[in-house]
Amino acid sequence: MIDSIPFEKGVPLMEQTRALPAQLDRLALKGAEVVFDKIEVQGSPSFPDAIIGSRVSGGGTYVSFESITPEHSVMHMHAPGVSSKKVAESGQGFLYGLPADMTAAEAARLSAGLKFEDSK
Repeated sequence: MIDSIPFEKGVPLMEQTRALPAQLDRLALKGAEVVFDKIEVQGSPSFPDAIIGSRVSGGGTYVSFESITPEHSVMHMHAPGVSSKKVAESGQGFLYGLPADMTAAEAARLSAGLKFEDSK
């Protein structure tokens, strides 16, 4: 029965398992805490309500947030060993952690790198 599990032997389970919604929710909220005071209005005639902000946290995770209309926002993160990942996106309400395509290990690495203070 164990042989029927679709996981690759020798590779850590967290590297093969998708991050859980609760893990992604916490990641998005921690990212928001890191970037909140770096968000600025960057409106233009085409998108007068545009806001954008980014920060590299003290632990090395880069967080970016952008919204070009009040109805749509996106948060991305990346860190050493983790390529850029969409962590949260709004549509009808803010969907924390959805749709996020990352493993549990990638989410854990991003979260571990989120510290409030700026990196030096």
